[in-house]
Amino acid sequence: MRTLLATTLLSFGSLAFAQVGINISNPHASSALEISSGNKGFLPPRMTLISNTDGTTIPNPATGLTVYHNGNAAMDAGLYTNVGTPIAPNWTRGAIINEYQGSLIKKIKYEGTSPDATKTVQIGPVEFRFSPASYTVPEMRFLSTLTSNTLVNYHSGQFVHSTASPPTIAYQSQNRTYTAANWNVWQNVAFHATDGLNTLERNEIWLSIQNDPDAIYCVEFVILNKGTSNIYSIIATRY
Repeated sequence: MRTLLATTLLSFGSLAFAQVGINISNPHASSALEISSGNKGFLPPRMTLISNTDGTTIPNPATGLTVYHNGNAAMDAGLYTNVGTPIAPNWTRGAIINEYQGSLIKKIKYEGTSPDATKTVQIGPVEFRFSPASYTVPEMRFLSTLTSNTLVNYHSGQFVHSTASPPTIAYQSQNRTYTAANWNVWQNVAFHATDGLNTLERNEIWLSIQNDPDAIYCVEFVILNKGTSNIYSIIATRY
């Protein structure tokens, strides 16, 4: 009995440090797991992540953890890997977005006689829209609860195109603070106070977000005239 027990324990010890091969007898030396198949694929866990900083769907996700994201307004469907940390996740599909490389573009375009508050662009941990009031003011809010005060610094430029006079350009730097109490409240990121856009005007906003330090955002709000209605466009890029 003692001999059998010792042999069993030794076997389990060997398995603990062994490589695993499925349908293959000699997995590659660099691999802990290798799967071989000519007509079947690998199916990872499938779920819907809230945003690229989601730490709620999977609490404290390990660095390198990979899942299949089903897709939503915030992020396209695909295979995502946490290239951040368990405390500060950064879910990335394909290319890495940091201070050295990578970008992501999200956009929306719609037609109407006034802005539609339900038409938003979600990118990273935030979303943008035209305000349904206050003269089409650009607005922003967060997608998930904040645990601490978060400062958003932005540099807004307003471009006015006119057939009667040369185009004008003006810039102004401002900031907004979001908290655990107002993270989902829309705040204006207008060029000045609550200064909105008219047709043939474009607001270009460059901003940085305190809890997303590796990224810079450029968001363009454009209004074009189309007969009796307007075309409203929002183009957001996360660098």
